Amino acid sequence: MVAVTVKRRRWGRVLAVVMLLAAALTLLMLISLQPVALELAQARARVIATNALNDAIAAIMDQNITYDDLMQVVYDQSGRVSMLQANTMRMNELGSRIVLEAQRNLESASSQLISVPLGAATHIALLEGAGPSVTVRMLPVGSVTTEFKTEFEAAGINQTRHKVYLEAVTRIDLIAPNGAKSISISSQVSVAESIIIGEVPQSYVDVADEDEMLNLIPD
Repeated sequence: MVAVTVKRRRWGRVLAVVMLLAAALTLLMLISLQPVALELAQARARVIATNALNDAIAAIMDQNITYDDLMQVVYDQSGRVSMLQANTMRMNELGSRIVLEAQRNLESASSQLISVPLGAATHIALLEGAGPSVTVRMLPVGSVTTEFKTEFEAAGINQTRHKVYLEAVTRIDLIAPNGAKSISISSQVSVAESIIIGEVPQSYVDVADEDEMLNLIPD
């Protein structure tokens, strides 16, 4: 009877040691794989944040905004293009509205928790969804910034296509239980374009403030 009791105690100790080792091994795996899981979460966070920026741009720019609202082609007395005049007041107004809309979208998106199974960090297909998950939270950092950019391309004989883009940039922090990562997200969307008839001069910038000058000089 005494021998049986001693054997049970011995097996109990062995089981306790095995469970302790298993717990320690699991903890080590969690710690070692979390940075990889954070990298995987980064890709998902980029998709979420980019969609938030694109939705904001689309919501504002889809309100019957035309090329003529943003740019004016000025001709000289002989009918030749003398310059393009940017409507910086209108651009600043649109940029401010997009910033507010984008920040609202990002704040809403930040309530989403990104869950990455640790099995995905092994890059083994069979273990893709296995194991406990690392939960990563998105936190918007600072404000969204916007900038209008332009591009010129040949559109035929004596014709130039002028495209106006809007780029929105933001930064978010990814917070995991055992680490954090800060990433920058940017999205560029074409918002208007027009065909300019006639010879285009090499320099034709006209804005109210040099600090607000757009890249209206063709390469």
